[in-house]
Amino acid sequence: MSSFEALYGRRYSIPLDDEKIDDAITIGVELIQAITQKLRVIQEMMKENQSYQKCYVNKQQKPLRFKVGGQVFLRMSPTSDAM
Repeated sequence: MSSFEALYGRRYSIPLDDEKIDDAITIGVELIQAITQKLRVIQEMMKENQSYQKCYVNKQQKPLRFKVGGQVFLRMSPTSDAM
């Protein structure tokens, strides 16, 4: 028993009208196209932003230089495989 049936004591029925069904299909197709277009715009904006951030980070980085025999700090995280 659905919640609608429990509340109203009858089954839910959808009035079927061919014009409404055709309109719903048309609206659905238009909605999908609009959403797809918006997703493309958002993806393009994200690519531009990512490119800008990458450029900014690359400008801030300094190359690492090591000398033979020099001391370096090695950070290790504990793992459960050690036991």
